[in-house]
Amino acid sequence: MNETNRTGNTKVFLSYAQADKDTARYIADALKRSGVSTLFDEWELQLGDSIVQHIERGVESSDFVLVLLSPAAVQSHWIQKEWSAAFSRELNDRAIRILPVLIADCDIPPILATRVVLDLRTNREAGVQRLVDQLSAAPAIQYSHLTPQDFEKLVANLLVELGFSVEVMLRTRDRGFDLVATYETRDPFGVTGKQKWLVEAKLYRNSRVSVSVLRELLGVLSIEQASMGLIVTNGNLTSEARHFLQAVDRGNRLRLIDGTELTSLIAQYPGLVERHFPRSGNRG
Repeated sequence: MNETNRTGNTKVFLSYAQADKDTARYIADALKRSGVSTLFDEWELQLGDSIVQHIERGVESSDFVLVLLSPAAVQSHWIQKEWSAAFSRELNDRAIRILPVLIADCDIPPILATRVVLDLRTNREAGVQRLVDQLSAAPAIQYSHLTPQDFEKLVANLLVELGFSVEVMLRTRDRGFDLVATYETRDPFGVTGKQKWLVEAKLYRNSRVSVSVLRELLGVLSIEQASMGLIVTNGNLTSEARHFLQAVDRGNRLRLIDGTELTSLIAQYPGLVERHFPRSGNRG
């Protein structure tokens, strides 16, 4: 599955525990009314159908997997199986986007801990509307229409939305990174500090992030005395680059946002989508 078709229908697979069926039905109904194609087993399963095959078909034919998080869900064998299948597909083909949705207090599974979670605990109606807005915005996200400069601006604006302050580097010479992003932190005693992130924005047509890109940014981190390095790309890593990260980056100083995660992040800010991927008119 490539970029979601601008004119196509976004397809969502709903992953939930049986104890949360009422909430899942509420979300599925809201998505259906908004025009989002939703796979919800109460509608889809027929007598005699294989649950395992249904899960596999649903995950493989969807653009997004919505994972409803609750105490029952994180303990559910079936939910864990669905997550595993979805992540396996995502790692292999970078095609399916995982959207964790918190519907009750629970420990978020480590496999989902790095993802931005949509919180529906306090205001379910408003949260579901945000979800509808995100899924409606996703089909417009088409990286093929961007220039490298457009992509860099998109990354800078996304980081601002995420709470960073961002400085765009002058293009007089290549220093091995495009942006400097600063993030304020606060320890349990109220003491504030700042993390300096060096950011490389990589827009690819056919290529993928290679070992040389990772090695260069790791080297620059020491020279620039930065806390973290961040690579943001519309593509994904080569298998060699993934192995390199696991073997060399023991300090976890490099963070990668690939095309799958990037689309999920951007879709959370419909204003950002409208600004950089307008359906008509000039790009701002």
